[in-house]
Amino acid sequence: MRVPEGARVLGIGCGRGALLFPLAEATGPRGSAVGIDFAEPMVEAAAREAEARDLDHVTVHHVDGEAPDFGPGSFDIITGSMSIVMLPDPPAAFADYSRLLAPGGCLGVTAPDTRTGLGAWQMGHLDIGRVAE
Repeated sequence: MRVPEGARVLGIGCGRGALLFPLAEATGPRGSAVGIDFAEPMVEAAAREAEARDLDHVTVHHVDGEAPDFGPGSFDIITGSMSIVMLPDPPAAFADYSRLLAPGGCLGVTAPDTRTGLGAWQMGHLDIGRVAE
């Protein structure tokens, strides 16, 4: 996924920032990288790391990833690295993510494809409208 400079990025289930910090570097200081996680210790660790790296355009919040409370069109890119599989109702979450994306925005997620064996992966385009129905 291409992350343009100045993009507004949301990281669902950001943990300690393994994906959040590379995204923040890609957006640069003109952009923003917002990380959310349900585990407060992860949020605290990511916030400390953002401060240590002097990344003023990174914020981290203790928020439920299924229904983050941000305004419509708040983000150009939403990512979820291995966090989507932990949501009780992924289609409902995807419907909410589509509301949070700006027109032309992009959702990028990773998750195991257990249909082909534990640890197997599939790459491809995800039609968020179809998944959220």
